Amino acid sequence: MKRFALRAERQKSAYERRAVVKTRFRKRTSGLEKQPNAHSASFPESIRRHGKLFLQSVPRKRVGKHGKLAMDIVPAKYDASLALQIKGRVAVKLKLGFSGKNIIILGIQGPTHEGVLNIPELRLAEEIKAINTELGMPWPKFLLQEVERYAREQGYKSVRILDPEQNYYYTHPVIPFVRQQSLPKTSKRARMLRTRLENQKQPQLSKDELAALKSPTGRGYRNFFGEKVIENGKLVLNPKIRDSGKEGRQTYEEIWEHLEYYIKIAPVQADLRRKIKQFYHLVAKNNGYKKSGQFFVKHL
Repeated sequence: MKRFALRAERQKSAYERRAVVKTRFRKRTSGLEKQPNAHSASFPESIRRHGKLFLQSVPRKRVGKHGKLAMDIVPAKYDASLALQIKGRVAVKLKLGFSGKNIIILGIQGPTHEGVLNIPELRLAEEIKAINTELGMPWPKFLLQEVERYAREQGYKSVRILDPEQNYYYTHPVIPFVRQQSLPKTSKRARMLRTRLENQKQPQLSKDELAALKSPTGRGYRNFFGEKVIENGKLVLNPKIRDSGKEGRQTYEEIWEHLEYYIKIAPVQADLRRKIKQFYHLVAKNNGYKKSGQFFVKHL
C-alpha cells in the first residue's frame, strides 16, 4: 500500500509541475504583439514555436546575495516582445528572441529613459552599482549566465548576441533626459548651414546629421510642410519661401527650428553609438562570445 501511495504522490507531483510550466508559458505568451522595430526572432510566432521550452523552464525568483532583486521574464517594447529582467529600484534586462535551437539576445538594456526621468545621472550610476554588488558580478554577466544555464538544460545549441549595429535603436539611439537638458540653446553649425543656404548654396550634411534626420521623429523633415528639405545628403530648402507672406516666413522658421534641433543632437547620438558598440564588444569578450556574422556566439 505504501508503495502505491508513494507512486501516486509522485504522479501527482509530476502532474502539478507540468501544470505550473504550462501556465507559466501561457501567461508569458498571451497577448504578445509584434513590435514595430523588432527582429524576426522576437515575432510572437517565433517565440511560441522556438521559445516554449525556455519560457517554461525559467521561474520567477529572488536573486542576489540577500535576495533583494526579482528576476522574471516580462513583456518588452519597441525592438522585442519579451525580456529577462532583474529589478531592484531600477530594472535591467536582456531582450529575448528565438530561432530554432538558438536563443538570440536582441538587446542588453540598462534602465530606460522612461523609468528614470526623476533620477539624477549620478544616482542612476549608484543604483546600477548596487545591483552589481548584490549580484556579485556585473548584471549583464549574471543574466547571460542564467540564460545559458536554462538554455543548456533545455537542449538549445547556442546563445547569440545580436551585433548592436543590426539593432534599430543603434542607428536611432534615444538621448537620455539628462543629456537632452544639457543641449546648447543655439548651434554654430546650424547657423553656418543656414547662412550658406541663404547665399544660394546647398551645404552638405554630415553622416551623423543625416542619421539624426532619419530618426523616428526626424525622418519627415526630408519633406516638411510640403517643402523639400534634403536631397542627396544636401540641404535644398528654398529660402524664397520666406518672401511668400506671413505663412511662408512662419513655415521657414519652423523648419529651421526642427533642423537646428537635429543638427544639435547629431554628435550626441554619434557618441551614444560609439559607447553602445564598445559596451557590447566588452560584454561579449568578457563572457566568452565570439563574433560570427551578425552575432556574438557562444555554443553550449
